[in-house]
Amino acid sequence: SDLIIALTADVQMSQRQVYMSHGFDECLLKPVSLGHFRRLLVRWGLLKDQGEREEKSNSEDAQPSDSAIDRKAIIDQMGTFDDSIIEMLEMFVDMTQPLIEKIKAAHNDKNLHDLKEAAHSLKGAARSACAPKLGDLASNLQDGAEVGNYAPELIEQIPKEFERVSLEISQMRN
Repeated sequence: SDLIIALTADVQMSQRQVYMSHGFDECLLKPVSLGHFRRLLVRWGLLKDQGEREEKSNSEDAQPSDSAIDRKAIIDQMGTFDDSIIEMLEMFVDMTQPLIEKIKAAHNDKNLHDLKEAAHSLKGAARSACAPKLGDLASNLQDGAEVGNYAPELIEQIPKEFERVSLEISQMRN
């Protein structure tokens, strides 16, 4: 029993019925917050609605200021930081890896259209996952690609920041 979700920027939610009639189970409106996505997964029984996870230090100051993931923003958005949040962040890493590859390929092929599209997708995904620096780098790349003039160092900075985000998420289970 797969869950098929339409992801759209179409604000006319009357369209929702159209998506349902084409075999989609749900329709999410972009930009999607982690909160919306989590509630959807809980509603479909794909995530358990767990209580709050105890942070090791029980302190808001536990997060270093140069952290790749903004835990406070996640808690503000989701109301909690539990194992299901970590699971969603791990999904973000898996789903985002191909975008990083697409950005590199589009840069190598000098394909501004694909570069702009991939940067736009990465920006939305990173901001939804509360990875602000990655979102800002992607936003800069999108803006530059739109006018045909982006800083080439972004092509190195984005994968590095994605690695930092991935590493931080992988350490959350410890």
